[in-house]
Amino acid sequence: LAAGVSPNALLGEGPGEFVAACLAGIFDLPEALRLVCARSRLRADATDDELAAFAAQVQTCQPRAPTLDCWSALSGAPLTTAQGLDPTYWANQRQEPLLPNADLEALLEQQDAIFIEIGSNDLLAAQLNNHRLAKHVRLIMPSLPQNNLDTARPQSLWLESLAKIWCAGFDLDWRLSWSSARHARIALPLYPFEKKRHWIDL
Repeated sequence: LAAGVSPNALLGEGPGEFVAACLAGIFDLPEALRLVCARSRLRADATDDELAAFAAQVQTCQPRAPTLDCWSALSGAPLTTAQGLDPTYWANQRQEPLLPNADLEALLEQQDAIFIEIGSNDLLAAQLNNHRLAKHVRLIMPSLPQNNLDTARPQSLWLESLAKIWCAGFDLDWRLSWSSARHARIALPLYPFEKKRHWIDL
């Protein structure tokens, strides 16, 4: 988003749905981090009391209506405003059965899609490449290198991805990507534009 990339849809499963919700404006970053940490402490067979306690923690964050389409892994459809604001939805998201790839399936019905995978693995890329609708995907772009030890690679990889998105015909606000860069005029060698005729006079 800070690079001028405006997604048409956000999707994630498990903790990834909280990341999507954060980008969609339902939670701010500190809230989403606290909720993901609290969610990780819940067991898959959490009791009603434990789920109620987690829902109460979500309520303290005062969820907001999504400003971008955030797809639900429970319904396989865009998250409604009521779902986004409902703490019970986020508590039930921990243990209710998901609709495997239903959200992905719906998004792939759109032609010429570009997917950006947030994270250092290639799970989404593997799913897309093996999907029956893979022909509808124009690009699958990574955002982080798979080797977490490569500290110099993330920025260059992301810039490469941005360049490929731009080459695919999407407008980017490059001022956002280079807002902290220092710009200066570069002196170039001068050229004497001598007015000499080179036409053939008949």
